[in-house]
Amino acid sequence: MQTPPDSEPDANYHDPVEDEANSENAAIYPGAGGAVQTVSGRANKTKASVSRRRNVQRNLRTPESFKDEPLVVHNPSSAASRLRLEFTSMMERTHRIGTWMNLLPSRIGHSEAIDAAAKAIVKAVEHANLNTAITQESCLGSYSKAITTLRDDMERQVSSDDLLLTVALLVTFERVFAYSSVPLRSHMHGVVAIMMGQGKSRKPPSEIARALQYQFWAVAFIGPCVMGVPSPFETPRWLQAEPVLLAEDDMRAPWKVVHRLRKMSNQLFIRLPRLILLVKSVSTEANPDRVTEAITLAKDLLEVEDIDAESEILHHVQIQKTDDSDSTSYTMNFSTVPEYEAAAHYWSTHIMLYRLCWRLLGLFPTKTSELKLRPKPLLHAATSRMSANILMAARWGLNKGEVGESCIIMGLVAIWGALNDYDVFASRGITPTRIRMLLKQFGEKVMKPTGDNKLEESGQRLEAAAELFAGGQSSGVLAFTFSRPAAPASNG
Repeated sequence: MQTPPDSEPDANYHDPVEDEANSENAAIYPGAGGAVQTVSGRANKTKASVSRRRNVQRNLRTPESFKDEPLVVHNPSSAASRLRLEFTSMMERTHRIGTWMNLLPSRIGHSEAIDAAAKAIVKAVEHANLNTAITQESCLGSYSKAITTLRDDMERQVSSDDLLLTVALLVTFERVFAYSSVPLRSHMHGVVAIMMGQGKSRKPPSEIARALQYQFWAVAFIGPCVMGVPSPFETPRWLQAEPVLLAEDDMRAPWKVVHRLRKMSNQLFIRLPRLILLVKSVSTEANPDRVTEAITLAKDLLEVEDIDAESEILHHVQIQKTDDSDSTSYTMNFSTVPEYEAAAHYWSTHIMLYRLCWRLLGLFPTKTSELKLRPKPLLHAATSRMSANILMAARWGLNKGEVGESCIIMGLVAIWGALNDYDVFASRGITPTRIRMLLKQFGEKVMKPTGDNKLEESGQRLEAAAELFAGGQSSGVLAFTFSRPAAPASNG
């Protein structure tokens, strides 16, 4: 049942439905703890009449004769209000304002599982700051409670949106504690399972489902690539799902531009796994029908672009010259995270698409010419321009915590892969060696490797991901995180 956002009790509140159901001298006021108090205008009201009015109230809230369910107003406890404030403060400090977490505060106090998961994240972020009294045991205690109550909610078949929010919060908690883990893998697949279950409904995806599908793009893209299958999100329901923009008032760029770029990158995340499978297939066996299918799909995906929208968002980005000799000469500064996400994902998905087209052009020059696939010079120029944009925007993203880092990493992988095929920055006078070192440095800050040679490990992870997204084998951290969890052993 849908409920309105929480609000604090108002001393002047009255319920017109209750006034109509009772005598003209009676009124219903919200009391402490969400209880309902009856204040009568007559001193001689009997207990029986009070009981009758309460029965009327209950019947009005759950009528069998009415077509629609009545609205239930929830007044939060002081604990829920405090948690809401703590969670909002955490969002501000970790640059999560304007993301899917904007939808969380109004849900706090409605679900014990959401409350426990939200409390776990608040504690985990504090614990990660290292100058706090919060212990790891305290964080894990709230985390364990969230998992327990989530299981109870699943048995009670509560709202799938509440389940989805809880699992998304658990994934966020696990990312704070570890780059990869067994629970993280399990809950990433849980996000997919809940969304696929919602897909059986004829109702369009809810605002919560759309916001989380866009946020968890990795389950629609990386997961299928690791498992060697097309994306399960490759349906009209998710391909046409609109992004949820939650920071429109703070944007410099027009929201329609941000909306368009974000939707196109989401469509590419969903459709690229099929093209990657086809390129991998025709690289080992040049079946004519499969070759035609691969080139045709590549041409279709090349149409998922809007150069005018890309130019428009760049007009609203501040360009700043930098004196850092180890970085690019200029940096980009965005006004909001959603604007950065829209641009960064647009660039990274297109660079990966251009690399797949490059491979098809090299493998089948005659067929690609016959079907008029975009030629290499145009692909090279676009890749060089977008790669430069990603590097100029990277430092801004690094300062936005986990939210910004999740955008950066795909850009780093895309550039690394393109460098494997040709000198991306030849026209800009920057050597591949210098670019790869810069990519390793950025990658180390995002992935936080733990080995003795962190830069080398960063480069190895970028190489593994880049080849996976060009039709190579799955290996390393991505293979572990996104592979299917092993089925439980049978006792029979």
